[in-house]
Amino acid sequence: MPGTSKYTWIAAAGIIAAVLVIILAVTLMVNRGKQFVETEMDVDFSDAELDLSDINELEIRGVWDVRILPADSAGQRITLNAPGEIIDDIRTQQDSRLTLPAPGGFRGFAKEMEATVYLEELSLISVEGASSVDISGMNLDALELRLEGAAKILAEDCEFNDVRLKAEGAANVDLQNSLTYTADLRIEGAAKVSIRMDGGPISGSLDGVGKVRYTGSVSEKDFRIDGLGSFEYFD
Repeated sequence: MPGTSKYTWIAAAGIIAAVLVIILAVTLMVNRGKQFVETEMDVDFSDAELDLSDINELEIRGVWDVRILPADSAGQRITLNAPGEIIDDIRTQQDSRLTLPAPGGFRGFAKEMEATVYLEELSLISVEGASSVDISGMNLDALELRLEGAAKILAEDCEFNDVRLKAEGAANVDLQNSLTYTADLRIEGAAKVSIRMDGGPISGSLDGVGKVRYTGSVSEKDFRIDGLGSFEYFD
């Protein structure tokens, strides 16, 4: 019938438009993590070591290679290999949150900036961009991860009582070589997460084409999936 044909075309057009919107949204989130490296510049890098007193939160923007280690007898501090302007920016910070900034004006450098951070406590890691963050040997009560873009997070030989993750984009989070008691994972986009549980509950949601893999023992599972993503156990 003519009326039926008309509504069929309208429905088809609506489905096509929805698919295009989803593809565009995921593409924009991935590109957001890469926008900081569109223009490479040869800039002189310097080494520096700065004292950190009351820092317990870390915010990373742009493209960094970051290592996080427990503070030793030398106390909380950060060692840097970065341009002088970036080091000066970090040197003047006075807040409890340490920010590793991106170059201004969407510039990029010919190599990654590097930082090793020694901390006694850490409650938040926020990453916007395409940085790599390695966490080693930390024993933390509660850790919140906020990720936008194409961040890579790797934790080894750590113990987390509670992990809260919110990821948008194409992040890659590997916690399988550490122990996590309680985890809540909220993912939008194409992020991949692997985690080793230590007897507590795991919960969360996945909206998009991401993938969550868990191993170890859990007391409870409460995970919702919207889209083509997956939530699965691995040995």
